[in-house]
Amino acid sequence: ALTAKFTDVLRSQIEQDIEGVVKRAEDVGAYPLFVKPANLGSSVGVSRVLEASALGAAVDLPSSAVIGRDANRG
Repeated sequence: ALTAKFTDVLRSQIEQDIEGVVKRAEDVGAYPLFVKPANLGSSVGVSRVLEASALGAAVDLPSSAVIGRDANRG
């Protein structure tokens, strides 16, 4: 069975400590990472992030987000 690794973040965490959010995201695994607004449908608003410099923009909009790896890629 495949199990996806992820971390969830709140907008307040993004606003107060984006470096900490990036660190938590990178602890999930290697890039690419996927960012998904937590309050939208299963695939709505998903962003594929290839490097740390793009992570801030990907998590900038949602009030909360889930950041993780593709379960099919390990």
